[in-house]
Amino acid sequence: MNTVLLIIDGMMPDEARLLPTLERADYRWTHSHTPAGMTPDSLCCILTMLGVKAAQVPTGRAWLEALATGEPAARGDLVLRCNGIDLAGGKLGPSCYRPLPPLGDTGRWIPLGGYKNLLVLPGLGHLERGICTFAPHQNQNRRVDLLLPTAGDPALQLFLRQLVARYGLWPWGQAAYAPLPTAAQLGLAPGAVVCRTEVVAGLGRALELSCLVPPGSTAEVDTDLSQKLRCALQAARTYPFVLIHINGADEAAHRRDRRQKTAFLQRIEREFLAPLAGALPPQSTLIVTADHGTDCRTGKHWAGAVPTFVFDPTEEVAKWHEQL
Repeated sequence: MNTVLLIIDGMMPDEARLLPTLERADYRWTHSHTPAGMTPDSLCCILTMLGVKAAQVPTGRAWLEALATGEPAARGDLVLRCNGIDLAGGKLGPSCYRPLPPLGDTGRWIPLGGYKNLLVLPGLGHLERGICTFAPHQNQNRRVDLLLPTAGDPALQLFLRQLVARYGLWPWGQAAYAPLPTAAQLGLAPGAVVCRTEVVAGLGRALELSCLVPPGSTAEVDTDLSQKLRCALQAARTYPFVLIHINGADEAAHRRDRRQKTAFLQRIEREFLAPLAGALPPQSTLIVTADHGTDCRTGKHWAGAVPTFVFDPTEEVAKWHEQL
């Protein structure tokens, strides 16, 4: 017996109709995976689904993202995500590619592709709690001068603000090392994470799950779903627990592109979900849900209840549901 958990990032409740395979689920419910008082994002929502208590959820994502890259930060380091951002008109615009300035001895860059980068500042992890930043995808079209990063350390604050003013790089998601329970400590079977998105891969590694990145994965709407399907099916034949994360719908919604999001969800149905449901090993339980919604009207993450669909439910899944 094995359990396959498919997370479609950003799928809103009314968008589940775009995936007709979900209509054949044996069991369904709606529930918010966002802990009270937290801002919805993949990190807190997925960890909550897996049984991590809210007090154990890291406040920032960047240290885990570095863990996913093969260039991990040291436990004493401070890591920030730095998105390239369009700042035209003094407002926070869409993400875009920006060249990275040299850092010298200050730190190092880890480019993640496209507009995404990580900034590693050695030995400054103790300053993390004094930093306040704003996630760009949650604050589009707001005035930049009201959202500039602040830090308890004046030199660090000046440095972070210069990244914005001089280079169009937006620091956020700051994080130092924070211990997480292992999958075994959470009562999960040995398993794997199939994904491209760095924060999901990083939390998988932190939980001591194997991390599988399919060829052609982009974490965008142009991702190769056929390769992801092959990887997911191979993992389902190998591991008792498999978590699959598909991210493109979330990115389309951040761009407020409903047509693009709809088309990608329809691709997931045709190229991934329908064939996955028909090809899983016998006695497999398939669970399909969203970590959080992402609203095309606002471009923001949404903390409301999202649907969960279960195929061939087992007693273990029923217990998992009771814990939500």
